[in-house]
Amino acid sequence: FFLFYFKSFKVPFTPFRFPRRLMNPLVKVANKVQIGPLLQEDVVACEAEQAGYEAHWDEPIAELNPAVHAFQNLTIRKWEEYLAREQEKRGKRRGDAPIPLGKGPRESQPSL
Repeated sequence: FFLFYFKSFKVPFTPFRFPRRLMNPLVKVANKVQIGPLLQEDVVACEAEQAGYEAHWDEPIAELNPAVHAFQNLTIRKWEEYLAREQEKRGKRRGDAPIPLGKGPRESQPSL
């Protein structure tokens, strides 16, 4: 959903402005002729991407923008660094050994 609203339009390279009463019909025509088809391109692209994903949901996503991969790699690296720092903090605290999960002595568990 887009809302294109202009108070007034200044004609480029001139001191002139379109009055609001003349601009309303121009904006309506521009929305039909230019903005509508432009947004329709996005609809077609999104539908094609969704159809491709549904047909090949188990394949890696084909991303052409290198910034997306760089951002994903940065996010993963930062998350792994955070986990390593947290693990290091836990190891330095006294009495913070991991709790074994498995069959062990029942007396260490509180009775209900």
